[in-house]
Amino acid sequence: MTPFVEISIAGRVIGGVGKRALPGQLVEYDGEHADELHLSISNYDGMLQKPRKDERVTVRLGWKETGVAKIGEFVITEIDKVGPSAQFHIVGHSADLKKTLKKQKTRAWKKDKKLGDVIKDVAKDNDLQPAIDSELEKVEIEKIIAQTGESDMHLVTRLARQYGALAKFKDGRLVFVKKGKGTTASGQPAERETITPNDCVGFTFHSGARNERGKAKATHYDRSKAKRNVEESRGGGDDGSPDYFHPHSYGTQIEALTQARSRKEDFDRAKAGFNATRAPGRIGVAPGGVAQTQGFGDDDDREWTCKKRLFGWNAQGLIVRQDFEPKEEG
Repeated sequence: MTPFVEISIAGRVIGGVGKRALPGQLVEYDGEHADELHLSISNYDGMLQKPRKDERVTVRLGWKETGVAKIGEFVITEIDKVGPSAQFHIVGHSADLKKTLKKQKTRAWKKDKKLGDVIKDVAKDNDLQPAIDSELEKVEIEKIIAQTGESDMHLVTRLARQYGALAKFKDGRLVFVKKGKGTTASGQPAERETITPNDCVGFTFHSGARNERGKAKATHYDRSKAKRNVEESRGGGDDGSPDYFHPHSYGTQIEALTQARSRKEDFDRAKAGFNATRAPGRIGVAPGGVAQTQGFGDDDDREWTCKKRLFGWNAQGLIVRQDFEPKEEG
């Protein structure tokens, strides 16, 4: 297999592996973290201008025999010029993490609004297209969602944690979908693939009791009755695993119940994992996509949701690694 890596800066192709592009790494995440690019470029002949902060970097990679794909666009956030080796060291993050997302704001959405209204308002303010899971879009705000001296990025991340969602700023969209379900914002299945042992040069299946919990519980304060109530997740509690009690109290029953269910889902996903280093010619599904393992035996043949995908390259070639968590049923 012949690896192919092409780097473009501000629309100018600057070369590939073995030419100007020196060792580099690109990491994609399913949410919480911004996609990252770390890149070294040779300027051995002095013909390149020093890249500037906020310029866009486009990365295309793959194998010539099986196809090349555009993996992403990044905005340069750091640039070092290193001598005497005549290199530019570049750090970039997802192109859609706009400065407006980091601006602190104070506002609120009250009871007559839905969660979808919040996400749509944030997307509009940042010139992004909202892509919201239909189930999450319809969630009614029981009391209030307040943004107090908080950036839009932090608000969306906080709401994603609270409602068990995956939030992503990518390709001109604000994506807000159910975590671990392997569906797109339109409700359609995400990218899928089947992985066999022959598709990997190395793999690890992990299972353990470290993160096992019976039920997850959260409290809310009922002002009408001056009483604290406990809401708990579905499932669990029959195998002797300890329950988890959320340390904070919530203002409404829906908030407490949503948090308990979301936390239990997180614990269930964390009990098992699958990591794969892909064979040459295979780049795998992007984070959020689903992989069906087949031919590994035992109880390891099942569906998994991709959490993270890493590309690394140097003069010797291209490597692809993926981290997976169990796909939620239903």
